[in-house]
Amino acid sequence: MPRARHETKVWLGTLTAAVVATVLLQLAIWYVDDPSRVTSLEAWRFTAWRIAGIHGLVALAYWIWPKKAPADERDLTGAGKERAGR
Repeated sequence: MPRARHETKVWLGTLTAAVVATVLLQLAIWYVDDPSRVTSLEAWRFTAWRIAGIHGLVALAYWIWPKKAPADERDLTGAGKERAGR
């Protein structure tokens, strides 16, 4: 679960970046004040939230399907069977 907690913290940073980008883009849209010239700014606003959403799904996936420890680490903890030939 440490990986899931880490990914959640990183996703919160992405979410913060999306909020800041949205605020700055909205200010730029209001500054331009011409609907025919702000379509690219609106597209970037949508892109910021799309990226945050995809990153959120990746972080959620680490909670649903946690990453397993490598086989060597599981053997050291005693969870694995004793190795033959050692």
